[in-house]
Amino acid sequence: MPVRLASVTSLSLAVAVGSGVPGAAAAGLPWARAVHGEPPATSTPEEGEGAAETDAEAEDADPALEEAERVYREGLAHYETADYPRAIEAWTKAYGLLSNTRAHLRVRLLLLYNLATAHERAFEIDHDVQHLRKARVLLDSFRTSIPTLYDLDDPSDRARAEQERKKVETRIAEIDARIAEVKAEADAERTQPFAPPPAPAAKPAVPMFASGGVVMGLGLAGLGVMTGGLVMGKQANDLSDLDPEDVEGRRAQFDRGRAGNLMAIVGGAVGGVATVVGASLLAVGGARRAAERRTGSKAAAVRLEPLWARKGAGVRLTVRY
Repeated sequence: MPVRLASVTSLSLAVAVGSGVPGAAAAGLPWARAVHGEPPATSTPEEGEGAAETDAEAEDADPALEEAERVYREGLAHYETADYPRAIEAWTKAYGLLSNTRAHLRVRLLLLYNLATAHERAFEIDHDVQHLRKARVLLDSFRTSIPTLYDLDDPSDRARAEQERKKVETRIAEIDARIAEVKAEADAERTQPFAPPPAPAAKPAVPMFASGGVVMGLGLAGLGVMTGGLVMGKQANDLSDLDPEDVEGRRAQFDRGRAGNLMAIVGGAVGGVATVVGASLLAVGGARRAAERRTGSKAAAVRLEPLWARKGAGVRLTVRY
């Protein structure tokens, strides 16, 4: 939780850092005094109330502090409603309004603390590790400046400064541990082996077996056409029965020969390929059918149905794999 800012001369860093809750008094401005009550006892009591009043009057006359107060309160409202990005934006702006002078130094340092706290809370919502890294940098800057918040010539103040330094270092160590945890999770996710894709299911044997039979039949039919074409071509070469003067007869014989040769070529090509493919499908289908019998798996559906067209008819084989 952020530190609420109280009067400069009423600094109690031990409460501010140790409690970490809104309402804990810290160093800074007189604005929080009316809202959050009187802060605890001053860390430098020898300064006296007169000095406190003088400091407060000086701060009241400082336009930068007045604007910083307004922006700070905006950020506090955003923080208390869990709008941490806007709280960070407002407190960063308030920090920039203050100069690095003795009059503003303590307020700037406590704003650093509040910014670090807001970044930690933002991480809890969006899990962006950059928030943790920024919180660590801000807390480290705050830690190195702790001596400026105390009168180190006073033994009690010096002891409190050391105590707060250790508390902030503990908090930094906790942030480091969280950063390491996030990194380890990210590394584990990147190095996690991907599950291999599932093996494709074996195609049922019956449709493959049936397809092989059909293709094999087409191949045999093609070979039959090739044989018929060869016979026609051979017969066309025999001109002994034709009258040498019969030109038309010879022309018709030659046409039959060319047709036979074409039938032989096409039938041989189609028949040869179809026969090889059909035989392969029959072999694979037979092997899978035997495997299905061993495993008890069911075959896919095969359907043979007539097919009617305007200029003819036929059959349609439907195989569902």
